[in-house]
Amino acid sequence: MNNMNHSATPQISNLKELNNYLSILQNRINNLETENKHLLNTLQDLDTKSNDIIDVIRQRLPNTLLLSDNFFLRALTIWGHMFVIQFILSLVLFLCALAFGLTGMLSNFQIPGQ
Repeated sequence: MNNMNHSATPQISNLKELNNYLSILQNRINNLETENKHLLNTLQDLDTKSNDIIDVIRQRLPNTLLLSDNFFLRALTIWGHMFVIQFILSLVLFLCALAFGLTGMLSNFQIPGQ
């Protein structure tokens, strides 16, 4: 009876063989339940580790709308960044042009009576 194929239907002829077969099935069920518990614990450990890694990443990333899940918020954030940098560059260029213009005007300026 020990050489029974688990996928084939057993040929049971007496009560002893039936009890043997049922005890084999019970052992298989117990082994599968133990393996299932082990796999569930492993899965929970992996899930906990994954959540810990996600928390560390979230703590290190800056709090910005560039990382938002909402596309519209990300687009507006990018537009806002571009607007600010364009304003700063325009201001710098304007101040440079103003400085060159004033130096050109002052070099042509003559004090009357000299």
